Amino acid sequence: MINKTINYGDGKLISDDVIYWVHILLWFGVSCPTCLAGMGANVINIIVFLRQGFLSDSSNTTLLGLAFADFWCLLTSFMVSFLFLIYEEVQTPNWDPLSVSFVVAGWPHAMFSQIACWITTYLVFERCICVSYPFKVKTMFSPKRSLIVVVFIFSFTALCYSPVFTSHHLDWVYSSDINATFLVVISMPFYEEIRDASNYINSFFFRGFSILLVLIFTKITVFKLRASTKWRVSLSAPSAATTNTFITTSKTNSEASFEVSAIKSEREYSIRNKPNQGETSTQQKTMSQKDVRLVRMVTIICFIFLACYSPEMVLLITRSFVYSIQFQSKHHNLYITLYWFCHLAESINSSINIFVYYRLSSKYKEHFRRLFR
Repeated sequence: MINKTINYGDGKLISDDVIYWVHILLWFGVSCPTCLAGMGANVINIIVFLRQGFLSDSSNTTLLGLAFADFWCLLTSFMVSFLFLIYEEVQTPNWDPLSVSFVVAGWPHAMFSQIACWITTYLVFERCICVSYPFKVKTMFSPKRSLIVVVFIFSFTALCYSPVFTSHHLDWVYSSDINATFLVVISMPFYEEIRDASNYINSFFFRGFSILLVLIFTKITVFKLRASTKWRVSLSAPSAATTNTFITTSKTNSEASFEVSAIKSEREYSIRNKPNQGETSTQQKTMSQKDVRLVRMVTIICFIFLACYSPEMVLLITRSFVYSIQFQSKHHNLYITLYWFCHLAESINSSINIFVYYRLSSKYKEHFRRLFR
């Protein structure tokens, strides 16, 4: 039987009893329902975006890729949580659920989480260009180009994680001492160096860089939208200086009389067809509301992304400088508890997008309602 009793040293900030109940409550109360509901929500997102035509619009293509990444992120998160629960509660004489969880779910979860980060960054970048250069966005971000970008993100991220995937694997090993076989993790000689390099490059550098890009693009998008709103309001305001016309004295009398009659006819036509003040104010109000919704959507996406992924960045930075906050170290219980909350935050980020789409996209809402009729 595999010995699960590990001596984590003295001076633990969180006792074993506390961490046990924290794990149980997080698993049964929050993590499990969140992952299951999130997987169902992303299946709905995939169906809706496919019905809309994922090659009909570049945003649909990007959001479809994000839904795929979120689904696999939640599935691997569920597997990690389930295997951790088995490790705590079930006696497994021939295999170690904790080691298996890192191989079959832990590293894949990190990969799909990184893919979701990059797709979110690309989505915010696309919206930033859409606001900054509205007449060029259709040529710059076609559906086929967005599909190529999404496929590239999946492929490039998998390539970045390939060294750590190929440096260890699961295998059955026979033990002559007790005459039994065990499912164990077989690691290469330089596995620890490869693991540390992968954590630094993928989890620390790439994720931190994507968070920085989201901040920059969101700031630019909000600034451009506010400037565009002010410009539209200024153009829609009545200006007496632009409506008054005059005739230069250099023109002949016949030309002047002709232009006067033309201006009178134009004014009579505009008076007959001029909308009332209520209609003009309603049009301005509608235009302003569209800008506000777009600003709100970009801000919500950025807030959810930063709120859910920043805690893990803080934990990674802390772990780099405080070596006692590690797995199977002095403050193992503290690290595992913080890791669970970061894991839960990522699951919430992958599950909550359906509410943002339904609330802020009328096209998504229409196809969503058709799906359940």
